[in-house]
Amino acid sequence: MPDYTQKIYGPNPRARNIMLGMWLLFALPLTLLGLIEREPAMLLAVVILTAIMLPICWFALRTAKLVITADGIELRQVGASVSTSWSNIAAIRTQRGAEGLILHQPMSGKGAERLAAVSGVSVGGAPMYDDERRRLLYEQRFIPLDGFSYWLHKGDLRETITRRATAINTDAARTPAADGLPPAEKMSKKRIALIIVIIVASAGLGVASAISPTIMA
Repeated sequence: MPDYTQKIYGPNPRARNIMLGMWLLFALPLTLLGLIEREPAMLLAVVILTAIMLPICWFALRTAKLVITADGIELRQVGASVSTSWSNIAAIRTQRGAEGLILHQPMSGKGAERLAAVSGVSVGGAPMYDDERRRLLYEQRFIPLDGFSYWLHKGDLRETITRRATAINTDAARTPAADGLPPAEKMSKKRIALIIVIIVASAGLGVASAISPTIMA
């Protein structure tokens, strides 16, 4: 009998520590210099940095959730929340740092559109996403799970998904590139605000996912 109990997964357990570490990376040197040099301006900068950065980190962690229901799965995060039904899930991508759900049909809504809008963004000339994710995000057929990778590899998230979406292929090969792949592009001025919101809000989760092969080995 299907399990219709709602289940909620939070971000990777180490995400909070990594976000705090990012804050300390900036705040600690300024604090030490301010105390050694007896420079009030540096201490004031630490206060301002803390007042801005910590609330953003806290809000991002509190907002990020993966919600499992009888109808489907919903990813909630700052700037881009998306959802789909169980019957629309084609495969689970489990590659470290690039985990996600591949869908049969495109999602609708602003969240999917925002993810598609940043799919071709490059940083320093290098695309943020590999070709497959760029294409799938552009087509609105990918739900990123890298921020919840701990539960996918070490917890019961993969089992939970496969139990409810019985038609998926958990060992699906990487889908080939296709026409319409969004080209890597520099961030336009029109997208700067959106990029900042999404990247800043998920920075800690992204770092946690990027180093997960090391910390979760």
